[in-house]
Amino acid sequence: MNTEHKRKIQYFIRRIKMIAITIITIKLIRVYFKSNPKIIDDVHMAFKNIDENLLAHAIGQLFLFSLILGCVALLVGFLFYRYSFLEKKICSYIVLFLIVDSVFYYIFPEIPISILKSVLLKTA
Repeated sequence: MNTEHKRKIQYFIRRIKMIAITIITIKLIRVYFKSNPKIIDDVHMAFKNIDENLLAHAIGQLFLFSLILGCVALLVGFLFYRYSFLEKKICSYIVLFLIVDSVFYYIFPEIPISILKSVLLKTA
């Protein structure tokens, strides 16, 4: 086996390890929350007491910060790498997850609020 195949296999093994660590962490968090229902009740109580306008304002500020952070990250990337920055995966992630998500929030502001409420509040 030549060195290129070894590097590809090592890269693949590293990716599998990262995925396994992520899955194990999520499972442990779920087990912790299931064993401590008081924490879940506290989160539900806190979000029931928050006004929807305040929640919408907080989410709006979060997406505005995300948009600004994405633009700054793109500028820094272009300063360091020039046009080769466009070929890097991190550029795609910045554009997709920081900028496009923020733009979608300003087009459809009710979607993140309803998702947050459905995830964090118990449905009766």
